[in-house]
Amino acid sequence: MPYCLVHASKITQAKLIINNLSPAEFLRPFGQVGNLGGYIVRTSDRNDGIKFQNFTVNFVDSSHMTGDPTIVNLILKQCKPKQDDHVSDLDRETAQD
Repeated sequence: MPYCLVHASKITQAKLIINNLSPAEFLRPFGQVGNLGGYIVRTSDRNDGIKFQNFTVNFVDSSHMTGDPTIVNLILKQCKPKQDDHVSDLDRETAQD
């Protein structure tokens, strides 16, 4: 089963905690892909057809990781927005409550 590491901003975490959810728990229902109704997915490199059978993605919250977080920290550092201007004033107020 493939795993997907989920990392969320503090603002997002604050909104999810209201409903007692972690970011990974919020995404978990979307990981139940199944067999996509028999649809064939094509690979980009060789254009091979793949049929999913009971396919599931397991979402894991990055806050539960143990061990050396070097790779995760490197990815987060590279992907971090330059400024906080994408966050609305309403989001800032919600996170402070």
